[in-house]
Amino acid sequence: HRDITGRKEAELALEVRNRLAGIFLTRTGPDSAVDQEVLDLVCAAAGSPTGILGKLETDGDLRIAAARPAAGSTLMPAGTVAGIAGRAIRENRSVRLAGTIDVDGSGRTFAGALAVPISVRDQVLGVIAVGDRPEPYRDADLSLLASLADYIAPILRSHRANELAESSLRRTQKMEALGALAGGIAHDFNNILQAILGFTTLARDEATPGTVLARDLERALKATRRGEELVQRILLFSRREEQETQELAVDSMVQETVDLLRPTLPATIQLVVDIDPDAGRVLADPARMGQALLNLATNAFHAMEADGGCLGIAARRVRAGGGGDVPP
Repeated sequence: HRDITGRKEAELALEVRNRLAGIFLTRTGPDSAVDQEVLDLVCAAAGSPTGILGKLETDGDLRIAAARPAAGSTLMPAGTVAGIAGRAIRENRSVRLAGTIDVDGSGRTFAGALAVPISVRDQVLGVIAVGDRPEPYRDADLSLLASLADYIAPILRSHRANELAESSLRRTQKMEALGALAGGIAHDFNNILQAILGFTTLARDEATPGTVLARDLERALKATRRGEELVQRILLFSRREEQETQELAVDSMVQETVDLLRPTLPATIQLVVDIDPDAGRVLADPARMGQALLNLATNAFHAMEADGGCLGIAARRVRAGGGGDVPP
């Protein structure tokens, strides 16, 4: 005696949403398996034997995360997404079509189709399309699919945010590792270049000026200096943070270097530190200045590694040109 169609449709939508919540809350497998389970549930609710679940990448590409029948994940470049799925994404609205329908521009077709965007406000995150149902899709089917897409949208946005955060963290860690590796390689390479530069300079000074040998040695020196410039470019490229010049207290900066260096020295090397608290301040990039001080200390350590010795580190004001100490 009463039409309870609306109530039954609302009960069905609630039941499907509860089952979707169960899928997302108890997910233990890979994302592909969860996506396929979500699509299977949506297709069953819509009475459709076929369907797709697509997720938009940040660059606009569409990843077909799940398909029914299952076909594996595929990536469609932004310019190639067409069909009813492409229309739902571009217009950010539900689309219902009859007849033979191009689904997404990949050659997949449905006999009658319904597509709804997965979106939060004006941001489209993906699309759901179902098709091949024997009877035509009704307004109620459109409302059901749209409500399910609205339920999935915030979950999908949260997953995307987590993926972006994880991707950013991985990039940061990779750049930090690359910077550390480049710093070590560049330091060792600099030591090799300094040996080449020193001995080549001695050989050139002993060669007769104007001879072929003298010119060849000069070319070798120029190549070595280009190698030094290349090392500096590698360090600047690998270092993620920007180089910033700032005012630094000399005594604090040198003391930090001493604190880093002290635990690494063997017992055969004595460390003598003489830091004047009134050594003044300088304009420099902290990272590069610290690296330079560590490089100098490491060179001295390597020179004394075999027989031991005394490594002295001092910081004080001096007059430019060797005029002696300068009062604070």
